[in-house]
Amino acid sequence: MRDTRTPHATLAGLLTAAAFCAVLGPEARASGSGDPVTASKWTINTGANFISAPAHATPAHGPMSVVKVTAAAGNTITLDQALPTGSYGPAGAGPFPQYVVVLRHDGSQEGNGFEGDWMNIASVGGGNTVITLSPDKLGNTASAVFAPGDIVEVIKRFSLEELLGSGPTYANNLKVEQDTDFNDLSEDAGYILVGSAFANTLFYHNGGLAPAGWYLDFSIDLGSGATYTFDPDQPIFLFREDAATDLTVAGTLQTYSLTHYLTGGITPFSTGFEKPAAIGISGLLESTGFIQDSDFSDATPDNVFTLSGTAFLNTLFYHDGTLTAGARGWYVDFSALDNNFPLEPGIGFFSDNGNAFAWRHLAP
Repeated sequence: MRDTRTPHATLAGLLTAAAFCAVLGPEARASGSGDPVTASKWTINTGANFISAPAHATPAHGPMSVVKVTAAAGNTITLDQALPTGSYGPAGAGPFPQYVVVLRHDGSQEGNGFEGDWMNIASVGGGNTVITLSPDKLGNTASAVFAPGDIVEVIKRFSLEELLGSGPTYANNLKVEQDTDFNDLSEDAGYILVGSAFANTLFYHNGGLAPAGWYLDFSIDLGSGATYTFDPDQPIFLFREDAATDLTVAGTLQTYSLTHYLTGGITPFSTGFEKPAAIGISGLLESTGFIQDSDFSDATPDNVFTLSGTAFLNTLFYHDGTLTAGARGWYVDFSALDNNFPLEPGIGFFSDNGNAFAWRHLAP
């Protein structure tokens, strides 16, 4: 099995078992943000699983999670209400970002505007009303996106501990096989992607050679994994050695747009939603910078790829009608016109783009 997995390998040509995700119905309760809380369940199969949490971490600060912007300048925004006392900036060995600010309603635009854009919190000051934000993945600063009158949501990023659990030292049950020898090829391991390459390695060590806990790149002790967090739309490859097992996580549903920052070339992403999202009404076609197909070749237009294990399975692109007597739409595997093709929750995809742009994915 593991001879298909090499350090910094790309995904081309590899084929193993696929992940399956089943999402349980939203529970009859609401988070402090006003959005429902859900329990989501995956079956993690033996082999490769490309997974992502189809929800955000449960808000830490109740109704104060949703606030209005009164000013924006440079990398800072000012809120009309103070956030509760707490730690919002990066933490842990990275340090790793812990919170994002998401634009829930664009008060300066007709229609959706920049709805769904998000940035990581760098620090909070000014009596907990002034938030300094890190630029987004396209280099935009806070004042380029946020403006007075906007409604924003302060969201806790989903952590490694919340997604995959921790060992007996910690409160949660570990959902992966424990490492014994600091060898990612012998036990369960997770991989963070940059483009289509495995860039970072994660595994849980059992304490035989070093303190028990999650480790990043064989050396960085992450402890319980509580401070190692994921972007709102970030998938992770999980290779499982043992028999299939279930994961169940709870979180807050994304009920409005969520932006995917497509940086040009291959970008891994998940939808961030808890139910299937039809590609034809996702907002991708309408994104500034998106390239339509004119020749039924995946080498020229922008494409979305589904995966089976670590291999590309389906190819999706929008054909402009040149070769189909004007029949424009989303084509699957070069033949089937299917504007309702579902991007399923809880799993990862790849987007291959000629330009870098923001895809403000409309909520299904």
